[in-house]
Amino acid sequence: MALGGTVIQDIETKIPQAISHYQQAERHDATHDIQIEENCRLYDIFNKSSIRVNSINHQAIDKLGSSLKTAAAAPDGIIAAVEAVDQSSSLFMGVQWNPEEMASEDPYMQGFFKTFIYECSNKDITVD
Repeated sequence: MALGGTVIQDIETKIPQAISHYQQAERHDATHDIQIEENCRLYDIFNKSSIRVNSINHQAIDKLGSSLKTAAAAPDGIIAAVEAVDQSSSLFMGVQWNPEEMASEDPYMQGFFKTFIYECSNKDITVD
């Protein structure tokens, strides 16, 4: 994995008590909560310590790579988002859900992408 971390190859096999991270619901449906760390940019984006997300994967981060920190976790402890330890640089984030599948209906995911676009373009944007 990038930056020297490791991957759980199959959540269900390695952590049998984990919640389902490969949902049977529609891809745009949120199926579980994640807890967001307050000292993270992800918290600044959502302005909440908990949101509901979808989950369409069977792999997860096991050990974090260097210069990364956990920004959010699922109730079972699976890492749901990471950020750069040094937040003074540009946006550096990874998420373990599919916000693109939720963005057409979820205002939080729309805000997530607005932030991403703003950071990439360094310009203020408006999306109706």
